[in-house]
Amino acid sequence: LVYSLVDRIDSVHLTGDVNLNAPFPSIHSKELMRNCIGLTYDFQTSTIFYSDIQKGSINAVHFNGSNHRGNC
Repeated sequence: LVYSLVDRIDSVHLTGDVNLNAPFPSIHSKELMRNCIGLTYDFQTSTIFYSDIQKGSINAVHFNGSNHRGNC
């Protein structure tokens, strides 16, 4: 499960009680992320897309936090 915490995107495992660590690192960017909402993803390219209502943009970032880009 991937979810927004306003200024960052976090993840959590949905199955099993054994692994409490996040499957992906927390994603944040002071330049691109102000008020992150509306998440979706493309599993084939390992990309998360999200809208930022404060910046008025749709942005993208890989699951591991790399290739963070705005206005997609």
